[in-house]
Amino acid sequence: MEIKDVRNAMFVLAEKGPVTYGRAFQRALVFCARAIEGECSLSRARLAFLAAAREANVAVVA
Repeated sequence: MEIKDVRNAMFVLAEKGPVTYGRAFQRALVFCARAIEGECSLSRARLAFLAAAREANVAVVA
């Protein structure tokens, strides 16, 4: 699955991810929401998303 932007990343986390719990998952949701609102950088949201993927044992190809 290709993640094209921060909104898509948030959708994948909330609706398509294999895990909907955990510290990294929660942080990724928060940082994605903050990035959408312009309150944090897209790179910070990306790092949080990648941490959530690692926590869920999902392989990521960057």
